[in-house]
Amino acid sequence: MILLATASALAIIALAAPASAQNRSAAANANEGEIIVTAQRREQRLSDVPLSVSAVTATDIARRGLVSQGDYLRSLPGVNQIEAGAANSSIIIRGVAASPQNTDRGAKATVGYYLNDIPLTGYVLRGGADVKLVDLERVEVIRGPQGTLFGSGSLGGTVRNIARAPNPERLEGHLRGTISQTGRAGSDNEAVEAVVNVPIIENKVALRAVGYLFENSGFVDNVAASTPAAVARANLYGIPELARNDKGVGRDRYIGGRIALLAKPTEDLKGTITYLRQDITQHGLPDAEPAIGKFRQARLGLSDNVGGGSERLEDVLKILNATLDYSFDWGALTSSSSLVKETYLEKREIGTFFANQPPVAQRNVADTEAFIQELRFASKFAGPFQLLTGLYYENIDRDFLNQNLFGGRTNLALSGFPSATITNNFEKNSVTQKAVFGEASLELSQFKLTVGARHFDYDDRTITTNRVSGAVTRLSGSNSGTTYKANMSWQPKQDLLLYGQFSQGFRLGSPVAPAIATCDRDGNGVIDGTTISAGPRTLDPDKLESFEAGAKFTTAGGALTVNAAAYHNKWKGVPINVIVPCGANVADNAGEARTQGIEFSAEARPARGLQLSFSAAYTDAELSKDAPRINGLKGDRLPGSPRYTAFLGVGYEFELGGRKSFVRADYSWIGGFFNNLKQTGIEAGDYSIIGARIGTRFGPLGVEAFVSNLTNSAKPTWVDSTFTGPIQRLYRLRPRTIGLTGQFSF
Repeated sequence: MILLATASALAIIALAAPASAQNRSAAANANEGEIIVTAQRREQRLSDVPLSVSAVTATDIARRGLVSQGDYLRSLPGVNQIEAGAANSSIIIRGVAASPQNTDRGAKATVGYYLNDIPLTGYVLRGGADVKLVDLERVEVIRGPQGTLFGSGSLGGTVRNIARAPNPERLEGHLRGTISQTGRAGSDNEAVEAVVNVPIIENKVALRAVGYLFENSGFVDNVAASTPAAVARANLYGIPELARNDKGVGRDRYIGGRIALLAKPTEDLKGTITYLRQDITQHGLPDAEPAIGKFRQARLGLSDNVGGGSERLEDVLKILNATLDYSFDWGALTSSSSLVKETYLEKREIGTFFANQPPVAQRNVADTEAFIQELRFASKFAGPFQLLTGLYYENIDRDFLNQNLFGGRTNLALSGFPSATITNNFEKNSVTQKAVFGEASLELSQFKLTVGARHFDYDDRTITTNRVSGAVTRLSGSNSGTTYKANMSWQPKQDLLLYGQFSQGFRLGSPVAPAIATCDRDGNGVIDGTTISAGPRTLDPDKLESFEAGAKFTTAGGALTVNAAAYHNKWKGVPINVIVPCGANVADNAGEARTQGIEFSAEARPARGLQLSFSAAYTDAELSKDAPRINGLKGDRLPGSPRYTAFLGVGYEFELGGRKSFVRADYSWIGGFFNNLKQTGIEAGDYSIIGARIGTRFGPLGVEAFVSNLTNSAKPTWVDSTFTGPIQRLYRLRPRTIGLTGQFSF
């Protein structure tokens, strides 16, 4: 399908384009050191973009030793990340989240996540794909709804990872290795990454290959065999051998690679084919049970009916993309065709969430395949009027298996389950989405007006088979809608920009299967203890409207940059996941919310080699109306969003004995937040993180030493919300980690 889409794009180019001139990149006109971004799908100086955008550059990634989302997202104003182990992360921007840990079923992701032009939002079962930050040009974090240009899922904003493109002009690359040690219950960590860029035909064809391996120690100990309650539980159900101890629970391994082939037959035409694969394996789930220790859990092993062993997670992500760019006198045409495949396996023990705490082994398997095609035109007209427009197509097919099995050998009756197979459901889901979008801008002296819209329609079909009863449920849903954007900016001089914006974002709806029989014991068609229907139904698309005003100021030469923004969001039809009395996790369009806040960031270079960075944000996110179906009240705070965050970074580059050297220190503070609307239970957040790094170069060799979480904070980053029960599970900051990095570059 990619080849067909690429051939079609070539045909369109051939018909549409007259003889062309050389592509005039905005980057070519930018002053040295200025950051160029594509947050509006065309190259612009960051200081000229009338949006709230943060750019994490390749230099930032190197100097701060950034590897994963959590290394940088929580340092940005108005952004938080919920991390519940490998492949289980959720991004929250401007407080737009109602069920941050349940982005797989019903309440989908609220932040768009991209690799180049490839959307990865919502393909992973429980969160966003955490593609490692290896050989990236930059990361762009766009705050505020981006429904016009980035489509479904970008309610709170969009995160874009921009990979380095193959360079047909020079041979280059590096080999980088890191060893480190994590304190408390942690141990040794290792990482290796290799990058090579090879010009095959000078200035015409190049190949760039990236490979990496990250092995991180776990820092939670399973002490089931040393915990009397866990031993008694195992004995009661005839499985004493499953109460065992294990150190370093949550240790993981990321193995990945990316290869890109660039062909540039003329200055105006280029094509790139990219393939990426990333494999994640995690041994055990790294949640702690605070009742028995900061970094301890008492988890029984898994029964043979799910393969035995301990809790485990596996994730395999494969991406194939073909991109064509053609530039001519009055515009540029881009075609991006992507095939994304993902396989996810999770096995865990969830019996402590049930009455009498019987051993229950849960097995979740998801196979997802998505094809995405986007064709986009960006004008380069000579006058004040510019246009960007495009077509979008997406088809997602997912198979999902959920099994919950009694794991004991005795006392099934005591468990309260009618049979050893509690649930065994297989779901086939197919979603097709089509959209047309565009933005038009008009410059009038110092003013610029931009208006945009996106029209979408989708079909969502699901077949669910209950493998216990044999019942088959067929669900379907379809809907359409249009989102709008209007932006007015004023730039009286190059170093000052003021703007105001109205924009909208949306998420697709989805059909919802009937509740299990134990949730409607009286048979009245309503889930017991709620007003939510127990029968098949459909979640409607939710929509967010945003009003924003901002300012950007840069002194001559870039010695000082200041950005500020204030916003007010209205969020309607919010799908919220809630644990109902029968223990099931149910999604419903149950709420209306508003989020509002202020964001500020500044960067100063007061002396040669010295860089100072500061940012802060205030976020107020709460229900704007009562939500009786989920027992929510007006004023209840949305989960996962701290009211206050702050960041301070200091970097200094200098020469030491004629060798280029640097020192860097960063401080992040995250305010407190809860995992539920009622703000009950254990509070997460309210922590500080300090990291530092120092390095020097010996010609092509570089050596660095670093420390992360300098104060060894053990504060929780999230409290598990997938189930409720007498035993709470939470995730903590990785303990203090000290390490060394060596790099050879050529």
